[in-house]
Amino acid sequence: MERLELTFCPRWRDGSVSDMRVSGMLSSLPKTESPILTAFQSTVGIPFAVYDGLALQDENGTVPFSVSPVSSKQDFVALAGIFSKREVKGSLRWEYTVYPRILPKGYTSSPYFDFRIEQGGFNSAGITFLLLPEEGTWETRIHWDLSELPDGARGIWSLGIKDAARETDAETLRFSYYMAGLINAEERGDFGIYWFGDVPFDIEAASKRIRDLFSYMCEFFCDTEPIYRVFLRCDPFEKSGGGTALARSFMTGYSAATPPDIERWFNVIAHEMVHNWPSMSDEPAGKGTWYTEGIAEYYSALLPLRAGLADIEETARQITSKAARYYESALRLMSNDELAEIYWSDRRAQVVPYGR
Repeated sequence: MERLELTFCPRWRDGSVSDMRVSGMLSSLPKTESPILTAFQSTVGIPFAVYDGLALQDENGTVPFSVSPVSSKQDFVALAGIFSKREVKGSLRWEYTVYPRILPKGYTSSPYFDFRIEQGGFNSAGITFLLLPEEGTWETRIHWDLSELPDGARGIWSLGIKDAARETDAETLRFSYYMAGLINAEERGDFGIYWFGDVPFDIEAASKRIRDLFSYMCEFFCDTEPIYRVFLRCDPFEKSGGGTALARSFMTGYSAATPPDIERWFNVIAHEMVHNWPSMSDEPAGKGTWYTEGIAEYYSALLPLRAGLADIEETARQITSKAARYYESALRLMSNDELAEIYWSDRRAQVVPYGR
């Protein structure tokens, strides 16, 4: 199996990460007319990190390249391909710098993918900043070079702490989370919750409750993998509380201006946690959303009750809220295919499958 090495070197300025140097090494590449690396540039119109100073080398020295838009399997993703202008000989090495996303004034929400900083460090999904071959499975080694960060800084990946090695594929590397800086944590074994600064709620109690729910769900879904990580992001807007699940982890946002409703926040976490298990293919978009999101809504209401982590009154409130959101929707009678066509032009369409 081919080897992939990724090194992340975040740099520090004014109490946070200013940018990050990323380097990669792939032991060999197949002969192909396809791009040797791909860069995800945006999703649903939301821009990702800015890449700067890309340089490629192989056994014969500098690899000249061109960059062109390429088609993506997902029509809501903009993708750029890096094409070599000659055949790559032996291993390929690449380096570049990425910069955190600066939110527009008045911004209120976004998927939890973007390379974002707050006081203390950064967190991001890999899709935002990783240049990788479009597909592949490798013996992968992740290395954090924290030499330019303050003492006590840590680097964390959804599937590993500090330097980590495991067999993984391009999809998993892109759709997992990365975090570095002066990280606070509640950890027990391979379960952990990670954040920067102070949070406006009892993080120790929340951590225990989430850990207990994860343990119950693992038993319920017959899962023996111990890894699970929760990444918290302090959003700079008034209201927050969403979340996105990725590989054995999820990220959830909170607002320092408006402390979260703990029960609602816990239900969001329960929903995202369920996504580790039951799912259905969603290609083309909309085909499986009703099941994947619907089953997460179902179990996020019932499993905390069965685990003894929510009482019957709170469970009834959650079920009533979820049902009302569906039955009161003006788009409820639209088909799954019709809803998928307007997901990103009419956000009301996105919530209908959750109740279905």
